[in-house]
Amino acid sequence: GGDLATISFVTGARSDAPGLLPEGAFDLLVLDDRTPEVRGVSPSKMRANGNPQLTITGRNFGVRDTGPTVSLDLAECDSVRWVSDRRLVCTLPSLDEDNADKNAGVTIGVLGWQKTYSGLVTLSESWYGVSPSASTTLSRDTRTRILGFGFHAPFETYRVLFVSRERVVSSGPPVEWTSQELQFDDPLWLQDAGETRLTLLHGTAAPWLYDIPV
Repeated sequence: GGDLATISFVTGARSDAPGLLPEGAFDLLVLDDRTPEVRGVSPSKMRANGNPQLTITGRNFGVRDTGPTVSLDLAECDSVRWVSDRRLVCTLPSLDEDNADKNAGVTIGVLGWQKTYSGLVTLSESWYGVSPSASTTLSRDTRTRILGFGFHAPFETYRVLFVSRERVVSSGPPVEWTSQELQFDDPLWLQDAGETRLTLLHGTAAPWLYDIPV
């Protein structure tokens, strides 16, 4: 499905010229089933906040930009960029903590044709802040608190990388945790480290980056 066909209707006299339509002929463009087909999404797992972009591949997304729509079960995309008949890119809204660790379907709409594909995207845990919020307040006697939602077991596999201009040090596992907060003991050198970048790791998932200003 999804192909274009041209049918020629003839009125009037025949033409003696081979390969040419006779006088009075006209073409009718017939459009068959153009239901959007989703064949893949990237990434298939993403964090629930931060306005992530979702790339959708498939077919029947329109031979030109006709304003296609994309939505997840949870929310409609903030914007949709048509790339071709086989590719769309949408920017998702930031979602709240109730949407972490959920599978979401994707609905595509093009010129009145619409279809939903279930369970294509998994929304994972997210973080949105760090306490203390300035590296001048970090010291050997403090803990770094990662604030977010959807943190989940095994909690022992979470780590924080403390990165300064001079060194990179990994924390141990969190010493306290909930689904909304992780606490890590600070390395001894942090008090005089200056500008510091934090990277939160969890197993094989992609890291989060967060800068703590001086």
